[in-house]
Amino acid sequence: MKTDHLDFPEYGWGYLPPCPEVYAAFEYCQKEYDPKNVLEIGFHLGHSTTYQLEIYKNAKIVTVSPEKEFGRKPYPEDIIHYTNRSFAAERMKRIYKERFTWMKGSTLSQSVKENLSKSSFDFALVDGSHTYNDAVNDLDLMSKLNLKLCLCDNLEKLGVYYAMKDLNWKVVKEFEYETNFKQKKVIGRIGVISHA
Repeated sequence: MKTDHLDFPEYGWGYLPPCPEVYAAFEYCQKEYDPKNVLEIGFHLGHSTTYQLEIYKNAKIVTVSPEKEFGRKPYPEDIIHYTNRSFAAERMKRIYKERFTWMKGSTLSQSVKENLSKSSFDFALVDGSHTYNDAVNDLDLMSKLNLKLCLCDNLEKLGVYYAMKDLNWKVVKEFEYETNFKQKKVIGRIGVISHA
């Protein structure tokens, strides 16, 4: 898998680690669903976008992410300045060309929702903010876009868990992976979820 264009900060914030367990989740989706038009919520610096474009060989991805980080206190190890995200998106565009589109903004924005509603998606990765309200917003958006299946990261987070429960999303297949967060080993969970 081609990942030499990606930055991998050691503290592990903001990206899925490049490990067999994470790749297995995307490989499962490729085998079972063969995604062609993918919506990704949460670009950060392009890690999961890259994994998908490398594994979903015939797919195009529209990724939604704000240009600047809002609403959280920076960590001392942060390398993220809003220009880093623009740089990462421009780099992805050079590599993947028409297969990659970055929609700047938040899924909380009405204009972003309107723009997304003009497209047709057959699959999605939901990996934006993991608070309950934001997860509800993103999963509700999946339903409004007529997506009955998607891959969702951070199933271990209570905000995501309760958002799924309250909106009737169920886990179909789950994968665990180990990552670093603030220099601590943590277990993350990513999985395919379906809407009743």
